[in-house]
Amino acid sequence: MFLFLRFFVDIDLIARMVRLEESINNLAVEHNRSNYDIWSESGRSVAEQQDFKKRLFSFYKRKGYLRDARCMVTNQWHPTRIIIASHIWKSCTHGDGLHKFGLERKDCFSPRNGFLVLEDIKKRFDVKHLCFLYNPLTQKFAVKIMNPSINALVIEHSEPQLTFRDIDGMHLHHPEEKIPYRRLLSFHARCSFRNAREENWITAEEESAFVPYHNLSETASVPDIASDIH
Repeated sequence: MFLFLRFFVDIDLIARMVRLEESINNLAVEHNRSNYDIWSESGRSVAEQQDFKKRLFSFYKRKGYLRDARCMVTNQWHPTRIIIASHIWKSCTHGDGLHKFGLERKDCFSPRNGFLVLEDIKKRFDVKHLCFLYNPLTQKFAVKIMNPSINALVIEHSEPQLTFRDIDGMHLHHPEEKIPYRRLLSFHARCSFRNAREENWITAEEESAFVPYHNLSETASVPDIASDIH
């Protein structure tokens, strides 16, 4: 009986995942897709609330015993005031649009909808000058610099000093079992590639080579969806 019920639970989960993947794929080609590309100058959120920052420190285990904390990209130690708590899906939306990704409004304030980085990195993420790509084999996110003009810029507060070229390919540091929402980072990356093509930072061939990672292959997104059953 247990196996019988488990079979139907698995079938239902697979059906939900297929519907979600179709929804996100359709969103990527909708003519009004800009309504969901919330990463722009006007869509940036300001300094994030302290409660969200504390929950991110706890969730991702990035805080030391004293006042220092680690950036999730550079992995360098800094005073906690230097580290910025950044939402992926911006808090200024109050969760609008998250239903398109199988999430609820309240998930806007989940620690999985955020990461902890130096302010320069957050600002460049917000305007799609960089994004994160996902390797399903290593199960790691890696920084991808989209705007070549920022490569030589020094990231403020990095010590030793790092440029954006230095962090290109760096992994996002987080506990193995606690990861940001892949489907949101994937959509941000897709928007970043589209923006990069419009800005002539990449070729049409490079844009078309982008592989979204909201797809529901066993090694990529099943845990992401399964852990968020509402």
